[in-house]
Amino acid sequence: MSAAIVNTASESIKALNFGEPEFSAGSSDSNVPMHLGIPAITIGGGGIDNGAHSLNESDDVTDSYKGVQNALLIVLSILQ
Repeated sequence: MSAAIVNTASESIKALNFGEPEFSAGSSDSNVPMHLGIPAITIGGGGIDNGAHSLNESDDVTDSYKGVQNALLIVLSILQ
């Protein structure tokens, strides 16, 4: 994980005390730029979701502000 955007996102998560960053593979909109060799990340939107893409899908938006807070800090850090 050496791309600047990955390191910046990791540091943002730690700075906001959102726990340790998790690195995993999955299907997301960031797959296209990654396939083209462009560093990309997918970050959580905040809150807790369960049963994605199923009839039992639900979303607890209690802490949903955290996703926006993290995204803003990442963008501002990259623009420095």
